[in-house]
Amino acid sequence: MADKPDDRGVTLPREAEDTITYIPEPGMPNVHEQYGVPVKFPANVPVKVKRSITVQQLHKVETTMNDGTIVTRSVEKRVPLAEVLKGNHSFSINGAPPPKKVAAFRNLPTTPDAYRGHAIAWVAKVEDLSTLDALWAAEQELRDSVGFTDADMGSLGGFLEARRALLSGAARMVAAG
Repeated sequence: MADKPDDRGVTLPREAEDTITYIPEPGMPNVHEQYGVPVKFPANVPVKVKRSITVQQLHKVETTMNDGTIVTRSVEKRVPLAEVLKGNHSFSINGAPPPKKVAAFRNLPTTPDAYRGHAIAWVAKVEDLSTLDALWAAEQELRDSVGFTDADMGSLGGFLEARRALLSGAARMVAAG
């Protein structure tokens, strides 16, 4: 980086900059705005960002006490925006390719009994009937892969029908206003 003179003729080092490019995936917005940062990132357009533009992040600090006890606390620290975005698969920093997107790890059931527990957990969390029906249909391949049959429905069948009834009653109450 070249040095440049200020208005008094004193040469000061130029402030460090990073070039950040937002690379959206299909369905993502064409402009990214980072909360609390005065910079907008149009899709696929390199933007120069000064290293002085930072965001606050919590960092873990461990302290060992006299008795050997380790005390951990979080401390807010200002981190340059480029450093924060380096791990984000939608951003290229200084021309480097963005990191590969890693698929989330799901511990999928492998037996009919495990599937029953898996299904009860997600059915209990669903908030509307159409989502319940869509997810149930989407999991048909998983049920088939673990050998889950109609004979395995047992308590899951009753739970599923009770949840459907509850959600359809809630939908009717909302529609009635």
